[in-house]
Amino acid sequence: MITKERFGTTRDGRSVELYTLHSGQYSAAVSSYGGALVAFNGPDRNGTIANVLLSYGELEEYENANTYFGFTIGRFANRIAGGRFTLDGKTYHLEQNDGGKHTLHSGSSGFNSHLFAATIDESSLVLTLNSPDGEGGFPGNVASRIIFSLSSEGALRIDYLATSDRRTPLNLTNHAYFNLAGSGSILSHRLQLSCDRYLEVDEELIPTGTVLKCEGTAFDFTNPKPIGEDLEAAGGYDHCMIRSGQADLTKPVAIVDDPVSGRRLETFTTLEALQFYSGNFLDGTDHSPQGLPYTKHSGFCLETQHYPDSVHHPEFPSPWYDEEHPFSHTTIYRLSV
Repeated sequence: MITKERFGTTRDGRSVELYTLHSGQYSAAVSSYGGALVAFNGPDRNGTIANVLLSYGELEEYENANTYFGFTIGRFANRIAGGRFTLDGKTYHLEQNDGGKHTLHSGSSGFNSHLFAATIDESSLVLTLNSPDGEGGFPGNVASRIIFSLSSEGALRIDYLATSDRRTPLNLTNHAYFNLAGSGSILSHRLQLSCDRYLEVDEELIPTGTVLKCEGTAFDFTNPKPIGEDLEAAGGYDHCMIRSGQADLTKPVAIVDDPVSGRRLETFTTLEALQFYSGNFLDGTDHSPQGLPYTKHSGFCLETQHYPDSVHHPEFPSPWYDEEHPFSHTTIYRLSV
């Protein structure tokens, strides 16, 4: 079942809706503004239902946010070095919204700043958005569909489909911040990743092009360990982790357990990597709907995606798409006890 309610009015006067998917003990709420996941509710070991996402209570907070809480990210998630790339001999210049030098999540005209059209298809919510040629500096007219569905077993499935009438880079994801306890720090959450490599980055979090092995480093989560165990040695986590083996939906690429609530989150994806972020830049400025501040390490992200800055690295998996080669990928976040 999917219900709909008003979520407010944008600053330019457009109505925004909040759609809630219900299935068994689980529910997930999605805003038509930015395609944002506003809530993902499920029980703990005692049956207490809580939202495991960091979110805001008001639309205005989403319009003003720079945290990307739960937003659908496009056209290109993560960073593009120098705010530019070259395709077929032409250089495309993008907004340099990351330190005044690089592009992060496609800049201010990214998918997160748009109002999606929404339809309900049986038990799924379908969001659509057309991004015109030149938006954000990117080539091609891009038509995108983001489909949310929820099972009674707590599996929140997100299907991404995007096509372009010209060759263009695409890298779509969701920027959900999770806290399986519902509040407090995530440093005691135990994380296991089916990732044996990660991308080296420079001091500005731009990939150097070097792929490093996780084994024996602070980035080794092949066996479960608390997120906080090697956090200091890693300098905080905001890194692209590369999955081991074939990318598919048969095995989780990430498993997170919260020892306090007993909740578990499994992540499945057809993509080859995910950005693991430990909430390093949360500083208490933003607040929950209950007024609690989101401080450093209040949430973690598992953003399934292509490698960041892959437009500059032909040795990375290709981020280039067109009409004959659409972006078609799936991510599942499964919540359980």
